Amino acid sequence: MKKLKWDHTLPAKVKAAMQKASEEELETSLKQATKFLETLPWKGEKLSPLQALAWPRKGVFRKDGTPVEGVPTEVKHACYEVAGFILADIPMSATSMAYVFYVAGDLIEDLRPEHIPKGVTWH
Repeated sequence: MKKLKWDHTLPAKVKAAMQKASEEELETSLKQATKFLETLPWKGEKLSPLQALAWPRKGVFRKDGTPVEGVPTEVKHACYEVAGFILADIPMSATSMAYVFYVAGDLIEDLRPEHIPKGVTWH
């Protein structure tokens, strides 16, 4: 089995792509990133069944037991990273997904095969 190598170049590629992008490109990539993040199995449940997006949520706690309120920084950061992947034309792969889990993994349910979306990409 091939060992996954951490790609230390991804953050620099994301930053460069975000800085180079127009306002319209930024907005479009952030919308696409949000749609992608909506496919993840987040812990807890929506604060309101009427809300359009997954966050804010209830029933999500930090390791110290404090509740997560609003849209956490980790989710915002993950959205930024995925938007940067889109702008930098970095494909969805184990390496790029590892960054998403590195940033927001504490808020995501343990993945089971039924959680993995079929045919979902961020392009």
